[in-house]
Amino acid sequence: MYVEIKVWCKVSVCSKVWFKVSVCSKVWCKVSVCSKVWFKVSVCSKVWCKVSLCSKVWCKVSVCSKVWCKVSVCGMVWYKKKKENIMCSKVWCKVSVCSKVWCKVSVCSKVWCKVSVCSKVWCKVSVCSKVWCKVSVCSKVWCKVSVCSKVWCKVSVCSKVWFKVSVCSKVWFKVSVCSKVWFKVSVCSKVWFKVSVCSKVWFKVSVCSKVWFKVSVCSKVWFKVSVCSKVWCKVSVCSKVWCKVSLCGMVWCKVSLCGMVWCKVSLCGMVWCKVSLCGMVWCKVSLCGMVWCKVSLCGMVWCKVSLCGMVWCKVSLCSKVWCKVSVCSKVWFKVSVCSKVWFKVSVCSKVWFKVSVCSKVWFKVSVCSKVWCKVSVCSKVWCKVSVCSKVWCKVSVCSKVWCKVSVCSKVWFKVSVCSKVWFKVSVCSKVWFKVSVCSKVWFKVSVCSKVWCKVSVCSKTPY
Repeated sequence: MYVEIKVWCKVSVCSKVWFKVSVCSKVWCKVSVCSKVWFKVSVCSKVWCKVSLCSKVWCKVSVCSKVWCKVSVCGMVWYKKKKENIMCSKVWCKVSVCSKVWCKVSVCSKVWCKVSVCSKVWCKVSVCSKVWCKVSVCSKVWCKVSVCSKVWCKVSVCSKVWFKVSVCSKVWFKVSVCSKVWFKVSVCSKVWFKVSVCSKVWFKVSVCSKVWFKVSVCSKVWFKVSVCSKVWCKVSVCSKVWCKVSLCGMVWCKVSLCGMVWCKVSLCGMVWCKVSLCGMVWCKVSLCGMVWCKVSLCGMVWCKVSLCGMVWCKVSLCSKVWCKVSVCSKVWFKVSVCSKVWFKVSVCSKVWFKVSVCSKVWFKVSVCSKVWCKVSVCSKVWCKVSVCSKVWCKVSVCSKVWCKVSVCSKVWFKVSVCSKVWFKVSVCSKVWFKVSVCSKVWFKVSVCSKVWCKVSVCSKTPY
């Protein structure tokens, strides 16, 4: 008859447990000397050999398990060589063959060397810093090096980042082959050198400024240079902007071939010269003013000139406004063809001369007054003249009012044909003389009174 024995031998000398042996159990051999665990051996279990000297773990060896070898010196796990502490860390050596971690070494730091073959991390080294060297072959990160900085060197082959170097700065050197960024260098600045082949940005250089040199081939921006200014030179071939140059000003020169703006030049003003061929604006020039010259061929505005004023000359063909000239005033000269306003002239006044054809207003002249002369054909008002008064002379044909004259009074002379009132005269009174034909009242005269004389024909009252 066979009986299984869990505990075979247990010996204690001046301690809790000194020697413990078990057969057909998880623990095979366990030895302790003046400590909790000194020697522990297991054959058919996870832990094969475990050794501790005056510490929790000193040496741990496993063959068919995840951890193969683990060594610690002068840390939580202790090690002595010639009775002297030579290394100080929690984990000194950790080796694994058929597991994720293969070799792990630490010297006076958290992680000193970490090597993995068939895992994500292959080699990781740190010296007095968080990460010093990190190498990976079949993973995203291949090589990563840091010296007294966050990232010093980072290399990746089959990943987005291929090479990255930093020296006392955030990013110093960055290279990528099959990614968006190919080459990036920075020296005491945010971005110093940046090159990209199959991406939007191809070449970018900065020296003590935000952007110094920027080149792009298959992108919107092709060439951009800046020297002690915001933008110095910007060139684009297959994009809207072709060339842009600035010297100590906001915009100095801007040229575009296949875009809306072709050439734009500015010296010490907002806009100095702007030329466009296939765009709405063809030529725009400004000298110390808001707008000096603006020319457009196939656009709405053809020519616009300003001298020390808001608008000096404006010419348009096949548009609403054809010619507009202003000298020290809002509007001086305005000509329009095939539009509502045809001719308009003003001298030191709001409106001086206004002519219109095939419109409501045909002729309008004003001198130092609101309205001086107004003529209309085929409209309600045909001729209207005013001198230092509201209404001076008003003539109408084929309308209710035919002739109306006023001198320093409300109504002076009023004539109407084919209407109720035919003749009406007033002098310093409300009504002075009124004649009507084919109407109820034929003759009415009043002098300084309400009614003075009234005559009616073909009415009930003959006299």
